Amino acid sequence: MKIISIVLPLLLAIGCSTKKSNDSKTTMAALLLASTSSSVSVPSLLTIVQDSLPTALKNTSYASYTKGVADVQTIQTRLFGSGPANFRYRLSMVDLEITSLTTTLAGTYGSCFTTTGTTWTPSTFTSSGVTFNFPMSMTCKYVKSTDSTTYMGADTSYYYIANITKNVGTDGIYVLAKIEKAGSTIEVYQLGLSSSGPASILHIIANKSTQSFEVSTASSSDATSSGVTYTGVGCGVQMKTSSSYAYTSGRYSQTSCATNATQECVDASSGTTLTTSTSCPTSIQTFSSLALTQTILSTTAVKTAITEIGNATGMPTVR
Repeated sequence: MKIISIVLPLLLAIGCSTKKSNDSKTTMAALLLASTSSSVSVPSLLTIVQDSLPTALKNTSYASYTKGVADVQTIQTRLFGSGPANFRYRLSMVDLEITSLTTTLAGTYGSCFTTTGTTWTPSTFTSSGVTFNFPMSMTCKYVKSTDSTTYMGADTSYYYIANITKNVGTDGIYVLAKIEKAGSTIEVYQLGLSSSGPASILHIIANKSTQSFEVSTASSSDATSSGVTYTGVGCGVQMKTSSSYAYTSGRYSQTSCATNATQECVDASSGTTLTTSTSCPTSIQTFSSLALTQTILSTTAVKTAITEIGNATGMPTVR
């Protein structure tokens, strides 16, 4: 069992907040955006994620796999626990930002999700056969402060949100989200870069209709890097779940990323380790999320792309 406290570089920009979000309220609420002439209900990011997860990972405070599944347990501890690495907290904050826009600034921003926007393609990168390319349709922007801006828009099938938050200097966390209008699927990237150098990416794909969920993550700092600890998941890990299985693949080293990837397959409801990784069907062993690694995150191309996304480079003129 790998239980080592970490602070993800991905969350440096928002710090190690101990404030707990009220997930139940967030997941139950529809996000209503109103204008003087029309209104639209934008599905909640967090609700779709929760509805796509197997029972053992739905718990909003801590996942319930506990025995003999070391790699799955490492992911659940780092990403599904109640600490600062909890990506569900960040998704709930984006949900609440939309709610704020609809209640206090509805007259200005109500039509932003009913008008087809102009395409913005955030800076792309290709490294070791992995390509990041995430076009978005943008109509409006809301400048909350000098350090926080939210862009929003829509096309015929999806709503789009880009939340760019900077802390001190170049420290930042940038959330890019694509939400299906029908309310079944989302795709989300959380990209982070700190002034001390480490970069990190977390990629989420969820489909509540098929009850499938994927998450992948990596950092540019390995477990021995000075000043940053990303042990357990920083070398690059992926997880895919269905209602029946949870499959993981990655390098779970506590000391160095120079290790071979390992795979693990468990029963999604009980957490019981299956005999071999091949016990999972082929469909769940095939990932759509990016196969991120520490080597990829360490490249100049990736760090440059994250920096440019934080600067909204190439963003079309929006109102």
